[in-house]
Amino acid sequence: MELNIKKEVSEQSRQVFNLLARLLDYPDENLLELIKKVSYLISVSQPVPDELLENWQRFASHAVATKYTGMQEVYTATFDLNPVCSLYISIGLFGEENFNRSLFMARMVDAFNIYQFPLNPGELPDSLPVLLKFMPFITEHERRESFIRDCILAPAQECILKLSEKNNPYSAAFRLIVHFAEQEINQEAAHV
Repeated sequence: MELNIKKEVSEQSRQVFNLLARLLDYPDENLLELIKKVSYLISVSQPVPDELLENWQRFASHAVATKYTGMQEVYTATFDLNPVCSLYISIGLFGEENFNRSLFMARMVDAFNIYQFPLNPGELPDSLPVLLKFMPFITEHERRESFIRDCILAPAQECILKLSEKNNPYSAAFRLIVHFAEQEINQEAAHV
């Protein structure tokens, strides 16, 4: 069965989810510029719940106070060394050493090819930042909504729970991901 894939990708959606994906990248000297861009995105995206704004402001304040090197330490403790939560969603779905994890990643690569999404060398197809960048490429409403619910919202909400328990500043990034992913679903529903 051949899919009838529209090649249109919402540029606004792509920009939003690329910024959110960058929040989950290893922090570098461009972190403060990224925070400014995300803060602007939040300011033009109304309505934004007060709790979300407060969480974001705590993240931004922490990043400014500790600079990107301090955020690198937080990032490493959160996602790399004895991770609080994983950025690789197939680990959460299947566990680390499971054949279904490999099958999931192979299917994601197939989907990337169908939608002409460029996977950069060294990136794993189950990485949440990669999936955030991929999401705007899915143009069919039902597939997009299902993808958002299963591959974006569910993992992000799980990370929020784990990170909130530890008062980790990265919970703010996942709260933003949930907010904008839910907005995306609501906008799609309004246009159907």
